Amino acid sequence: IVLADVLEHLRNPLTVLRKCRRWLATDGSLVISVPNSRHHSVISGLIDGNWTYERAGLLDDDHVRCFTRRELEKLLYRAGFEIHDRVAIPGPGYETWAQSENQGAVRIGNLSIAGLSPQDAEEFFIYQHLVRSQPHQPRNYGLTSIVIATFNQLWATRQCVDSILSRTDEAIELIFVDNGSTDGTPDYLSSIPGAKVILNPDNRGFAPAVNQGLQVATGQQLLLLNNDCVVTTGWLGGLLEALHDDPSNGLVGPVSNNVSGEQQIPIMYSDLTSLDGFAWDLRSNRQLTETNRLVGFCLLFRRDVMDRIGLLDEQFEIGCFEDDDFCRRAQAAGYRAVIANHVFVHHFGSVTFRGSNADFAGIMAKNEQRYLSKWSSSSSQNRSELNDHQRPQDPAEIANRYFVRQLDDGSQLLQRKHVR
Repeated sequence: IVLADVLEHLRNPLTVLRKCRRWLATDGSLVISVPNSRHHSVISGLIDGNWTYERAGLLDDDHVRCFTRRELEKLLYRAGFEIHDRVAIPGPGYETWAQSENQGAVRIGNLSIAGLSPQDAEEFFIYQHLVRSQPHQPRNYGLTSIVIATFNQLWATRQCVDSILSRTDEAIELIFVDNGSTDGTPDYLSSIPGAKVILNPDNRGFAPAVNQGLQVATGQQLLLLNNDCVVTTGWLGGLLEALHDDPSNGLVGPVSNNVSGEQQIPIMYSDLTSLDGFAWDLRSNRQLTETNRLVGFCLLFRRDVMDRIGLLDEQFEIGCFEDDDFCRRAQAAGYRAVIANHVFVHHFGSVTFRGSNADFAGIMAKNEQRYLSKWSSSSSQNRSELNDHQRPQDPAEIANRYFVRQLDDGSQLLQRKHVR
């Protein structure tokens, strides 16, 4: 199927691409060309206050969509295609840029941009993107139940839900548990098609609310998500892939901008309009890291984890440390906790705490003491309940889970097979 300068004329190109995918044989190809809206002539015109449609060119009279390299990649991913070949068609100014000493800069007329990578700078001189892609058969992981607890902060909940509905392609059920909001949140939640909504008369805290949601969830996977998160393209698919990467992976979490511990990474975006592009480029370096702690702001786990270790411990009032405790119980039962370093979810952080005027520091201190007390007194019992995953293993068992890599200096490195 050839779509030569077609997608930019469609109001819903994703629908058309998904139809094309159904029409193609498994070894069929989809060839696409689109004009590059990042070309310097478009950007320069916009800086000068111009966005002028022409009879032909990068801005045709009947263009209704604009594409860059990154946006085309995301669109094909969501439609179920994998790019096999790509050609960047140079436009005016390309040769001058290619021969310049500083290929990390763009200087055309009044447009001057510095500090770019050569790859980014090159895109300003590409007139058209040409790609060949083929159908990709994603794995069917079944239904994932997403449980979100809310307490006021309607603005955050709206952003969270909008991002889920617009950037999630897997089968999900949305479950909301509201803790007595008075800002219109209950009415908004009730307006979301297909959502399960539980309305509490008062603020019962995070763990009790989440437990209510988990008890009505029907998914094979369960996901806890704070209402002050904004998800990104491919987020759930990336987490599901990481969870099922190894049978012993029980819990998975993404990286983020505002989270404690190993999951926080430096960010390169200054506002939410650049969030999805930053997250998309991060996906090119797929990497999983085993950890001893995942934060519950966005936490995916198998249903059998909950069936085996139970719900969140509700003694951790309001919030804090219930996720530490849940991870520790899961690991004591033999499950791995894994960070998907290539999956990014934006987190505003502590929005509900700030909105409730709760004593965050005081709650944190009390719950930390409860956590330490619980695990100090139960350590001997936990040791007696170790399962086969934690007992000393014979060399044959270890060999099945590890491999030895020979390093250049002659030494050897022992690595887990499931970490890439």
